Amino acid sequence: MKNALYPLLMLALLLGACGTGADSAADDDDNDDASPAGDDDNDDDNDNDDNDDDTAPPALEWVSCNEFYPLEYRVLIPPDTACGTVAAPVDWENDDGRRLAVRFAVVPAADAAATDVLAVHLGGPDPNLRNVILLGLWPEGFLNVELRENFTLLFVESRGSSLSSTPLVCPDDVLGRPYADPDEYRALVRECLEGLPTDVSPARLSTAAAARDFARVRAALGLDTIKLYGNSYGTRLFLEYLRLDDAHVAAYLFDSLLAPQGTGRHDLDRILKTLAADCDAVADCPYSSGAALWAATDEFINGPAAAGAPTGREITMDLFHLGDEPRFLARWPMVLAAGAADDWAAMKAWHQEALILREPPTELGTDGETLVFDPYSDNTMCLDFPGWNVFSDTTFVLSQLSPPYIPLDQIEWMTAIDCEELARLDDAPPQVDRTPVATALPGLLIAPRLDQATPWTGAAQAVAAGLSGGYVVPVNADHAVLFDLGGRESGVPLADQQCLRQLAVDWLREPFDPFSRPCVQTLAAPLPIENW
Repeated sequence: MKNALYPLLMLALLLGACGTGADSAADDDDNDDASPAGDDDNDDDNDNDDNDDDTAPPALEWVSCNEFYPLEYRVLIPPDTACGTVAAPVDWENDDGRRLAVRFAVVPAADAAATDVLAVHLGGPDPNLRNVILLGLWPEGFLNVELRENFTLLFVESRGSSLSSTPLVCPDDVLGRPYADPDEYRALVRECLEGLPTDVSPARLSTAAAARDFARVRAALGLDTIKLYGNSYGTRLFLEYLRLDDAHVAAYLFDSLLAPQGTGRHDLDRILKTLAADCDAVADCPYSSGAALWAATDEFINGPAAAGAPTGREITMDLFHLGDEPRFLARWPMVLAAGAADDWAAMKAWHQEALILREPPTELGTDGETLVFDPYSDNTMCLDFPGWNVFSDTTFVLSQLSPPYIPLDQIEWMTAIDCEELARLDDAPPQVDRTPVATALPGLLIAPRLDQATPWTGAAQAVAAGLSGGYVVPVNADHAVLFDLGGRESGVPLADQQCLRQLAVDWLREPFDPFSRPCVQTLAAPLPIENW
């Protein structure tokens, strides 16, 4: 093997098998199965051990990266990248002996003296292994320059992602097409899901299960302590890993955090912000200021339902789903003001019109307490759809968002359909744990925000609720700030980019108070709305 990292990893693995690399609690009775020698069946009474099924993947297997990457990708990954699989239970809650292979890739640090391992997940959900090609695609980017230079990078691909660790294979002839018609897309989703083996439940393809898989990979590689860099959905996965196993984490760097208690309110705030700005700009707005309109809307949405009026939930869905109807939304201040005077007829008519404009209507559900109107808020059955990325890759049109209103992106209704169809396959899908994750580990959160008054609320919620060792650095930039640095137009001034790049890598080496650096104080320069 050409990879110089192999001997080191295998040595660490063997040491772990001898008891020096203890597995996390997440691996419980399966800890012996993850050793290189397999299970000798002398230490438990489980009749469904790995050795009882000759078709089960081995606990850890090194494979050629050619098995994971098509030819056009191979030229973009570092030549010393090592690839492998680790066996994990299909069902962590009720282990019946069935296993799936969780794929991973290890990219050695460019600096031979670097010793820290940094787990990287850039969002999605997944396919995270494909992100290794960004090292070649964007050689001047943050990932390749700062991170690869100073850390050995570990990429683990979650179960249920489109290119790995799932028995779902969608027909090749349906990929890469623009699915503008919801009925056509629903038929496609059903066609893909019908290909699932009858004994495979999509409910097992969850973020919580993926976090336990990640713990299994870490233990199998003999890595006692790692650091985490998560972006977007990657923060959701790593938050669940912190909930499960923070004893094996030294520090974390999260960009564009999606807290489990978050609801996607950030996207609704974009619409309300624009409505408020319009109210300030016109003479006939029935509210004294945009701030007053925003406050009145918040009060209506979150307050008790008025007799004869649409509910706050219904109005929330109208506002969120009709961001691409500026003329319709422009009537909202007058409608709300009439309701405040106990005249609900206008609001009822407005809501009925919204239902027509929203065709086909999609409800993204509620957890009983919190509105879940954004697929990124981790409704498990939506977000972890096994083929989600295959479809979303070609239809993700966030670049088309433009003022004065944020249009409903096509991915929203696509994900809603995914959720509805997945729910048909499970009578009792698992519930997402929306309680805050609590850890005192040192953390650095890069928090995109619209301007100095509109923060990325997920980061603020998470830190206030449980990430007691974390710092929040607000940056007026789009989602995925660090990911964009040096790779494509990020909307962040060059001086701020340089500040962030150095801040992130220095902090990961040894955590410190980020506000001790003068350049951090300038990161809140307003970003024009036209750049969003």
